[in-house]
Amino acid sequence: MTIAITTPTGQIGSRVAKRLLEAGEDILLLARSPEKLSPDLTSNAKVAKGSLLDQEFLANATKSAKALFIVIPPDMQAEDAPAHYAKYAKIAANVVAANKIPYVVTISSFPAHLPAAGFAHCLRQLEVAIDDVAENSLHLRPGYFFENLLHQLPAIQRDGRIYQPFTKNMPMSGICTDDIGDCAAGKLKDLSWHGSNKIELFGPEELTGAAMASAMSKALGRPIEYVEVPEEAARKAWLANGASESITDMFLEMVALFKKHGDNLPHDPAASKERTNTTIETWAMTAVKAATAAKV
Repeated sequence: MTIAITTPTGQIGSRVAKRLLEAGEDILLLARSPEKLSPDLTSNAKVAKGSLLDQEFLANATKSAKALFIVIPPDMQAEDAPAHYAKYAKIAANVVAANKIPYVVTISSFPAHLPAAGFAHCLRQLEVAIDDVAENSLHLRPGYFFENLLHQLPAIQRDGRIYQPFTKNMPMSGICTDDIGDCAAGKLKDLSWHGSNKIELFGPEELTGAAMASAMSKALGRPIEYVEVPEEAARKAWLANGASESITDMFLEMVALFKKHGDNLPHDPAASKERTNTTIETWAMTAVKAATAAKV
């Protein structure tokens, strides 16, 4: 029986596929654009072309799956962010129920258990929908992706500054996407867990704006400053970069929640907690250097 993987062209999905292939697992890649898949994956895995919003496609492709890995693809232009996530969640849950897929692993977000948590609370819809139908479910709730900094790399290189609405020394929980993928692959390989499970997944240390600046300074070989910008300035920047009003609202809602609680953001007592090994500095020395070299 196969392990079906959604979003295999994405940062997390591709990492999950790579790790499972290395472990000798039989995998099925569910891809809307198979031509974007790495040859290393397509030469060793089955591929089914289709959209995750096509319930018939998804149901037919996963009939023999022993496990399903779900990531809801982001849409920065979604006019209604909660509805965007709800739509994917409903279809995925319908397919899990119809095919009686015994194990499901999803990528959610920290802190999905709290209301007014922006994208994280949107992803709570996926958790609830899957828990209602799956015999065994596991929801990974990672913190802030280190890779978000790569979207700002041109501005960081131009201005020598990281612009964020988070307070400079406010601790957050950050993680790199490779570590998320490695964790998910491990859970899909070792299906010894049962029932409904949630894991808050973080890197080895708390992440602050100061730590971001220090890591980027070392990776780029020049001083980088962290600058806290007003939320209204962040809103204008997101909208200028093509994000919808709804998506921008979700981001700023999350920002407000983190600012409100600071380093006392409540964790979910029903969730276990795991820490991975990659620090922001280690990540930056590899990923940021690779990104800058690719643009030379």
